[in-house]
Amino acid sequence: MAVVQQLSGKDLDKMDEQCEEGDEDTVRGYRGYTDLYCIYPWHHTAEHRGKLKLHQTRKVGRMFFLTTILLFGFASAQKVIQLTYCSIDEHHLRMDCKYAPSAESPEVFCKYTQGERLLDTTDPDEEQHAPFKHRAKARIFPGNNCRLLFKNLPNGKSNFTCNIKQAESGTTATKTSVVEKKLLLPCSAWSVLLQSCSGLLLTLMTLPMLLEIHWL
Repeated sequence: MAVVQQLSGKDLDKMDEQCEEGDEDTVRGYRGYTDLYCIYPWHHTAEHRGKLKLHQTRKVGRMFFLTTILLFGFASAQKVIQLTYCSIDEHHLRMDCKYAPSAESPEVFCKYTQGERLLDTTDPDEEQHAPFKHRAKARIFPGNNCRLLFKNLPNGKSNFTCNIKQAESGTTATKTSVVEKKLLLPCSAWSVLLQSCSGLLLTLMTLPMLLEIHWL
């Protein structure tokens, strides 16, 4: 058997890729390794098997570390949880934007937009667009809720976007809802409950169908 030379992690990665792609000719001449590397991996020397095991352990460790960092980043970032809406006095809209602040920086600014138009904001560095100065008001309430009061909602459908921005980093989380005036329910605990539970109800209704398909 050819003499086994010292291999780095990059060498092993390259040889593994070549074996998977069927490029055995390249592996045969790669630093003294024969075709046994691809065809008979159990013929490796004990030293080589140990190196392979250590190399694989390190790869798994790196993947686990990166996954943990990514999950931690997603978990620690602020996000918009829910956007609900209802009508006040038939022609006016109330929209509640529930959010989860970042653990590192709980202070946030909230604003509501329609495309490029700024309806209102709690950020003192941004200025409300003039046409909405007497129509829209955004305010943050206890319980991580940013509420918009919007007067004279036009007929038809309108898009409203809630933007939650972290004060320190400027990172922004958004959520958009399409509001159709004729379908608006009057503001009450019942209407809010219906919208809050809509996702749960959809899941409960869909679950039996998914289970049935799974067992087909």
